[in-house]
Amino acid sequence: MADDYSVIFRGDIVLGKNLVEVKQKLAQLFKVDDARIERMFTGKPVPLKANIALTQAKKYQSVLTQAGIVTEIVDASSVSTKKVPPKTSPKPSASVDGHSIKTPENKTTASADFSLAPVGSDLVEGKPDEESKPVLVDHLSLAEQQGNIIKDDERLAPLPATVDTENLDWDLTEVGEDLLKPSEHKEVEAIDLNIDNISLSDAGGELLTNDEKKVVKDADIDTSHIKLSPGNTITG
Repeated sequence: MADDYSVIFRGDIVLGKNLVEVKQKLAQLFKVDDARIERMFTGKPVPLKANIALTQAKKYQSVLTQAGIVTEIVDASSVSTKKVPPKTSPKPSASVDGHSIKTPENKTTASADFSLAPVGSDLVEGKPDEESKPVLVDHLSLAEQQGNIIKDDERLAPLPATVDTENLDWDLTEVGEDLLKPSEHKEVEAIDLNIDNISLSDAGGELLTNDEKKVVKDADIDTSHIKLSPGNTITG
């Protein structure tokens, strides 16, 4: 049929949208309170519009996308409404002191081949018996507390460093002699400095000429209002 399309919402919002703002826009769009909007975000499929044409469903979906939610258009005529009841298995029960106790139903079907083995039994059936091999510990002993595990005769002596000094051109020079050979000296060119305008003044002499000195005017300070009080305290 032409009017068998539904717009389904499953709780997803458009990527990049803010959830709080999306809920506010939906409340304004549907003109409902916040409680009804919250019930739409349970994760279950919620039909927002049913039994409409495909063109109307696409227009409705476009408006909802602008509001910030992701919807799905479903053709109701192609979906079978016949429900097949699930197969149920009898709930297992246990008996303690003659009283029957119902155990919680498991979602998976329990196998009758499973059973509980006694405590300490081997869970692997048909396991070949392995002969235990004895471990020789006659050559092992315990060292004294804080003792050294390695004996003195078991230590590896460090190899002595051998230095061939016969072929070394080493010698000791006298104090004050030059350690560099004449061929090892680096020639440094002398710098030509003009010091004709430089002279030494006498000890205690003025280093600045009269025109180089900065003139500092004497400060005129009025001290007529200052006097000494008993105890050599200055008061104004």
